[in-house]
Amino acid sequence: MYTVVHQPRRLRLPAKVIPSGTPPDDFASFVFDEAMDRRYFEKVAQYAYLPSTEMFRDLTKRGWRMSIGFSNSFLVQAEQWGKKVLDSFQRLCASPNVEVVCVEPYHSWLLYVDIVEFKESMLWARRRLEDVFQKPVTMTDTTEMFMSNDVYFALQQCGFRGAFMEGRAWQLAWQDSTHVFRHPGHNLALLARHHDLSDDVGYRFSNSSWSMWPLTPDRYAGWVRDCWGDLVTLGWDFETFGEHHRHDTGIFGFVRALNGQLKKQKVRMMLPSEAIAQLEPRYEIPVSEYGTTWAGEGGMEFFLGNSAQQGQAHRRSQAHRDRTVAAAVGQPSPHPVVWQVGTCRGGERVLHPRRVVGARLARHHP
Repeated sequence: MYTVVHQPRRLRLPAKVIPSGTPPDDFASFVFDEAMDRRYFEKVAQYAYLPSTEMFRDLTKRGWRMSIGFSNSFLVQAEQWGKKVLDSFQRLCASPNVEVVCVEPYHSWLLYVDIVEFKESMLWARRRLEDVFQKPVTMTDTTEMFMSNDVYFALQQCGFRGAFMEGRAWQLAWQDSTHVFRHPGHNLALLARHHDLSDDVGYRFSNSSWSMWPLTPDRYAGWVRDCWGDLVTLGWDFETFGEHHRHDTGIFGFVRALNGQLKKQKVRMMLPSEAIAQLEPRYEIPVSEYGTTWAGEGGMEFFLGNSAQQGQAHRRSQAHRDRTVAAAVGQPSPHPVVWQVGTCRGGERVLHPRRVVGARLARHHP
């Protein structure tokens, strides 16, 4: 079970003009609405963070195992306005039954703009989490569970052992999500979120018009038990418990009873690193060039539009990286890149980069 804790910084509206000569360190006070950030943080702390961490601390003493990812954006706000919240998370994560996961520190799309800078930010975020929670961090998530070819290799180069990704059938080459995966020929393990079972709790739990409402712990544990494969990876926002589904929906009682039902139905809970070590990535999937997420329909159309728009964004990202690499090694320009017409899912015509090396065309890898 994996949950992610994040609080964004909200833009100040109407926008304020930043006076000429303002130091960059002072830009934030003109761009972000700290009063609104604090109001939302304290609201979510009351309904979700504090009661949920208390519940999970009790459950971990009874065998519950889970992993939690933290954005730096959340940590900064907790340090400013919620020392009690941060302390509660630190006590929860001190349990050997909780694994800390490194996520993109500001829940940003830096990974789609500058992959080199993204690597640096993830290395920094890991050090930050290890300092805050005083335990090693070997698992990673990104933003909205984004995964692509470039990001896979960047995370592998950062030294992570495993990463999370969304697990819809088309994202996994029509394989079930109930295995440990890897990119062909490489080592970084991928745990694919079970889309349906995760959303049964994350989105549908309090929906009285849902055909399976009300969802009971024994029924849900049975669904998990009956999945074919090696493991089931469940992924939610931490705010699912108390904010997305308020206390009066029964979500807290459901989770407390679920722990006992999983044991009763002989479902063993594992930390992500344990699953990777014991099951090993024996299944291979080609990771998407444009990327997949857990948002919307699972592709980047939720953020970047159609495949043509995604292709343009991808080309800009590649061009920026080529210029960055060229500058770093002192070359006046990168090796030429040509664009080969191809097709992607759905039959749309797209352009694929090929880097010219000598007289041959070589597939571009990070």
